[in-house]
Amino acid sequence: MPWWRMAAAMTAAVWYGLLWPVAAGLALALLARRRGGSAGGWMWPALAYLYAVVVLQLALEARLPEHLNGEEMVFVGRVVSLPETHGGVHYGQTGINQSALLEGRVSAPERRWPGRHRLRVSYWNPDPPLRAGEWIRARLRLYRPRGTYNEAGFDSERYFLAEGIDARATVRAVEARWGGGGLPGWRQAVSDRIVGHLAVSPHGAAVVPALVVADRRGLPAPLWDLFRETGTAHLLAISGLHLTLVSGMVWWLGRVLFGPLCQWLCGPLRRLPLALLAWPPAVTAAWGYAALAGFSLPTQRAALMISVLALAVCRRRPRPPLGVLALALFVVLLWDPLAALSASLWLSFGAVLAILLIAGTGGPWLWAGLPLVMGVISAVMFDSWTWASPVANAVLVPLFSVLIVPLALSGAIFDWPALSLGAATGVEAAVALMAMLARFTPGAPPVLTGMAAAALLLAVALATLRAWPWPRRMLPLLMVPWLWPQNAAPPPGQLRMTVFDVGQGQAVALRTHGHLLLYDTGPAWPGGSSNRGCAASGCGHRSPSSATATWITPAV
Repeated sequence: MPWWRMAAAMTAAVWYGLLWPVAAGLALALLARRRGGSAGGWMWPALAYLYAVVVLQLALEARLPEHLNGEEMVFVGRVVSLPETHGGVHYGQTGINQSALLEGRVSAPERRWPGRHRLRVSYWNPDPPLRAGEWIRARLRLYRPRGTYNEAGFDSERYFLAEGIDARATVRAVEARWGGGGLPGWRQAVSDRIVGHLAVSPHGAAVVPALVVADRRGLPAPLWDLFRETGTAHLLAISGLHLTLVSGMVWWLGRVLFGPLCQWLCGPLRRLPLALLAWPPAVTAAWGYAALAGFSLPTQRAALMISVLALAVCRRRPRPPLGVLALALFVVLLWDPLAALSASLWLSFGAVLAILLIAGTGGPWLWAGLPLVMGVISAVMFDSWTWASPVANAVLVPLFSVLIVPLALSGAIFDWPALSLGAATGVEAAVALMAMLARFTPGAPPVLTGMAAAALLLAVALATLRAWPWPRRMLPLLMVPWLWPQNAAPPPGQLRMTVFDVGQGQAVALRTHGHLLLYDTGPAWPGGSSNRGCAASGCGHRSPSSATATWITPAV
């Protein structure tokens, strides 16, 4: 099976949504068969492409129709996420706003939007607040899942499509509510219990629930900014790193304890090696951790990857690591083709691919190359990179893997406050280290251009080769394009004017050799604004609020 081709075909189908490649692939398959060759090399990718296009089209058709945008409907559904509560101002009134994911359907008398849908709802001044797992009957005002058109910002419409969110909604009134519990309610109860155990550790009470049940509601903005500025925010998201860690630990325990016990109880199992008997509890642990995280899409993908790896190992047929990775990618996209729209999918598979390439060299290249590769990928995809990122990842990834995550999960599963306090102690140490790195880290590095990223990735790729004709000490020369500042300012005495017309507004940037005037920075929100293109272009400014005109001193 051409796993790489089929995965690439589904990715292209979701990214572009064109139908003519299906006809081209089937025609090439027919031509290959008439010439006596194998048609599978073209037919299977064409069928995979067609499958992904159909899923994409169904997802687009499931979204709220244009003519219903802004309409009110009665919706019956269940709160399937942990509701988040934030303070704010609404039409001049101060209060709280609660947001959550609601899954259900429009009430039976109204058939204007048939089918089952997932909504992102916003509830202003809830009385009483929504609870995870409860069912509600509410009158909602529905809106299409749109986002702000800003090339340098977050693509929220792409995110909604990847997450299966068909509409946004505001709660006008809750007519009835009943039930509760289930997996969402259980997750909220576990999170509340952890917070109660860690009242003496504010940082631990904010981070440990995020590591156990993916509850980041108590994470304060300064602490989140500290994780983001040091390039370690990925540690707070339950994804492949965490599930691989847990399944690996359970696999080791299964090999030491569960396997011998099964062989002692069942004689025929003595013919199987202990390594094989350890895989069922390891896979079960991975899916159990995914359930703790609410079966979010990253945890589903990671659990599927671990299951594919376990199946490949249990079949006892030798496969190259890249072949197993290709099979895992194909299974993930077969499970959810829209996952190709998620940046986290490519970050996780990029990290695994980097590990496979770098692990062959061994030694210091694994510890030095992997943080560097992840930094490059983060810089290209998220425009976020600091000098402290490799150091912070080299220290905090082992700390979270060996100490914090195992203690946090053990404390939550066995309801033992002492273990949770041990995890909180590790979190406090990690926060202190990040604060120290952020304090002594120099200014932001130069903007990562395409040539600099390609040169840096080439350096890491060449380092993975077992033999090549030049000394390895020459590899740092490929970092020069990244370290060399790019001066985009005009020469002294000249003025450069850039007009941004995005269809919903207009802004003008006037730049001289030493200053930048940005006129009309656009709408703002708590913690940021639409003025993000400025930060991405290297001027070093991110406006905290909307303004008419802002003078900025460029960083370059």
